[in-house]
Amino acid sequence: MPAWRPGQSGNARGRLSEQEATSSLRLVVHEIIEGKKDPNRGKKKLRVINERIAEAAMEGEPWACQMIHDRLDGKPMQFIDQSMTVEAGEVFIDLLRELNSHRAKLIEHDRTERTHTNGKLEGVRD
Repeated sequence: MPAWRPGQSGNARGRLSEQEATSSLRLVVHEIIEGKKDPNRGKKKLRVINERIAEAAMEGEPWACQMIHDRLDGKPMQFIDQSMTVEAGEVFIDLLRELNSHRAKLIEHDRTERTHTNGKLEGVRD
């Protein structure tokens, strides 16, 4: 059963902004681990997280290896082939010609409408 009353939003503040969520996460991962029996006592949570990722990579986990490479070396550049075939270029040029022709007809149509106003500006579209 919801903790809010009918007609009241269950998420009044809405979704957290990315900046707010990131700031909160930064605070949490920089906390020092406490607890007498915790073997990681005195370390930052971020350090322990990174150690576990490194251990997973050492065990051959592809996602961990990829994460480490992406963080240390940066993600590799992606090559996007933007070459155009002769046929595609011709189609593109034909489309441009058709658009120019259509535009010229619209301009001519607009000029003929203006001449019917007898010099008055009323009803003239720009």
